[in-house]
Amino acid sequence: MANDVPNRNQPKILRALDAPHLLTPKRCPNCGFEDSLRRVERDELIEGCGNVVKMRVQVDVCSHCGEPIYDLRTIGEMQAMERRLCSGETSGLIQTGVAYRAQ
Repeated sequence: MANDVPNRNQPKILRALDAPHLLTPKRCPNCGFEDSLRRVERDELIEGCGNVVKMRVQVDVCSHCGEPIYDLRTIGEMQAMERRLCSGETSGLIQTGVAYRAQ
């Protein structure tokens, strides 16, 4: 992006890739609070071609506004999982249920 400001309409993963300097900020890129980030583990749902996997990741979260900030390694792992799902590679994953869509 020309002005290095992430587009708020893109998924957070894509926004982070557009502005990698925001991945380790001292100030929250969403609300501007300084020294408000804390590292937590949480489950993220990764979707790929109609399939979904729950993946535990480490993420920095702003203690003021709750904005998650992913580091490049985590983004790469999430994108790799999305590619695996799209290619049908599910070895090592545990099927935990079946999803349905209402018509």
